[in-house]
Amino acid sequence: SAGAAVQDVVVSLPDFTQVAPSLDVKIKAVGETMGFLKYIGLSPIRGYIAGFTDPVVAQGNGELELALHIPRLGEPTVQLQGRYRILNNQIDLGRSIPVLSRANGNLQFTQSGLHTERLSAELLGGPARIEVNTTAEGGAVANLSGTNNIDIWRKDHPYPGLDRLHGGAAWKAHIVADSKSVHVQISSTLQGISANLPLPFSKAQNDSLPLSVNIETGTSQDSKPPLGDGQTYTTVQLGKLLGAAVLLGNHQGAQGVERAAIDFGSRVAWPKRQGIWLSGEIDECSMQGWGGMQVDTTHANSLLAAPYIDGAELHVAKLSGYGHSITGLHIQASKRGNGISAQLSSASLNGEVSWLPSGYQQGGKLVARLSDLNWTKDPALQGHGQVSAASAVVMEKTSAAILPPGSLPALEVTIDQLQSSGKKLGKLELVGHPEGDSWRLRRILLSNTDGSLSGDGIWSGGGGKPQTKLNLLLQISNAGKILDRSGFPNAVKDGSGKLAASIAWGGAPDGFNLQSLEGTLKLDTGKGQFLKVDPGVGKLLSVLSLQALPKRIALDFTDVFSSGFQFDNINGIANIRDGKMTTQDFHIDGSAAKVTMKGSVDLNRETQDLRVEILPNIGSGVSLISAFAINPIVGLSAFVVDKILGNPLDKLVSFEYNINGTWADPSVVKLGEKPVPVSSKIQQSIESASAVKVSEPSKSLQPTAK
Repeated sequence: SAGAAVQDVVVSLPDFTQVAPSLDVKIKAVGETMGFLKYIGLSPIRGYIAGFTDPVVAQGNGELELALHIPRLGEPTVQLQGRYRILNNQIDLGRSIPVLSRANGNLQFTQSGLHTERLSAELLGGPARIEVNTTAEGGAVANLSGTNNIDIWRKDHPYPGLDRLHGGAAWKAHIVADSKSVHVQISSTLQGISANLPLPFSKAQNDSLPLSVNIETGTSQDSKPPLGDGQTYTTVQLGKLLGAAVLLGNHQGAQGVERAAIDFGSRVAWPKRQGIWLSGEIDECSMQGWGGMQVDTTHANSLLAAPYIDGAELHVAKLSGYGHSITGLHIQASKRGNGISAQLSSASLNGEVSWLPSGYQQGGKLVARLSDLNWTKDPALQGHGQVSAASAVVMEKTSAAILPPGSLPALEVTIDQLQSSGKKLGKLELVGHPEGDSWRLRRILLSNTDGSLSGDGIWSGGGGKPQTKLNLLLQISNAGKILDRSGFPNAVKDGSGKLAASIAWGGAPDGFNLQSLEGTLKLDTGKGQFLKVDPGVGKLLSVLSLQALPKRIALDFTDVFSSGFQFDNINGIANIRDGKMTTQDFHIDGSAAKVTMKGSVDLNRETQDLRVEILPNIGSGVSLISAFAINPIVGLSAFVVDKILGNPLDKLVSFEYNINGTWADPSVVKLGEKPVPVSSKIQQSIESASAVKVSEPSKSLQPTAK
């Protein structure tokens, strides 16, 4: 009975008078499907179906109707006819086939075979039909077909990367089992599934990308060596993108990879070498969008566990990401200890990258030693480092911010010569590691002959609200040349000093955004000169240089600001909140004027609301006030010149303006003039100078007689 509740048992003896009468038995039973499967395994039926049901595991109940005809002695074997009705079961067929849920239908069987009748289920999140028939040779054939729904299936199967797939596609599976082997064929065009994955795996929903999977266990008639006990051979072909061949075997009771060959761009034959090997050519590969794709690497035989790849030889025509790209990259990788090391070579990237799975607190460590790296801006990239619109969605939906920072590996990166779009930035050093649920940047240093940028920080991910915090110090030897390297040529000449910044924004380090930017900036520079900057290019520099003043104020500041304001010192502190920068104490001291700024600058909207006070200086870079303070005689000379120019000394004033509107087209309004406080020493000097009697002016200054 196999644990079933037997009912309605009818036993009949058609002719009791016979010496060896036959017996007919009819039985009805209700019980667990697993019990019924165990009964098949212990009965002669198992031999008739070549053990097809051996790996099947079921949860749920069913109803059995069984009729037996037991013949007289010397007559043929027992005749069996039955039907098992499956009632909303969950069935695992094994053989690498996903679990069937909500299975309903009938199994019809006789003493010589089995077949299904109206058997349906949910498979891969969608409806499926299953047909199973035994063969005359003692085997079984199963045909499955359906349409999956990944969005539904994902709810119960949170595999890495599955959240990047959406929609559903029609599929077919064909299974042949006999006493020696089991062969599974799965095929689909994948049309109807969108893949929000980085290149080369991104796919639009309506695109066709034929998938073919073949799984074999047991002996085979193919040209490859026959399979042994417990071995499984799988081949995969994904369009023209890649082919894979994998041999699995038993390792300490678990199935693991013995051989695997994965080739981009071609079909793969039987893998010739032990281990996992990658090869082939990739048209374009993106470095962005891999967050959340990590694989459990605790199993040394996991096919996708990168640390256990034995070697690779790949050619990537284009490696793209973060608005830049590298072309013609050759990757030669080999196993090193329990990690892997790769030599990278191209016209713009050369060096070595190593992965150490136990390099830092068992979380793994990535070490890069590059002699040179030259990022080139790629106009084809759509702001996310991708070419296709489908891939752009990846960056919006799968930002690195969804990846727990604490799950990232430790990093140790050195680039001797870093360039970006031909700009020589210098040497980069970066060291960091995971820390709890955060990632700690221990040190970053970018240095060249014109200055250095150093700092530390943390990328926290607690509470589902990732945030990046950085403390940076820019030591400036030549501000003009640093701006040249940064993409703002001819914006500033000379200038030294330092800029200290403590900033933070919501999101990952590569997800910098002005909307949530907050922090403090402190600037202190030496002598330099603003050059004429295009506001559309120079952005904030055009605000600091005050070059918009001469166009909108009828004052004699043209020579001061139009061609480039020379400064002796710039210093001040600015606070940033939600991308809005405010300051109450920002000074620019120049040879021609002293400038004080108060107000705010909106970095998001690129607008400003500033009150600017300008105190003009007179005479060869020496301010009138300073002149009297240092030397009354010099001050007197400046006074005489000032009189000749028509600016009465008793009206020492600074000029005040409101500057608002956009950076590219600001509105400048003069507020008025403000008397400048004069110290008692300067006042005495002025009075003393006023008492001097000029007996006879220089002839060169006398009017010409007419």
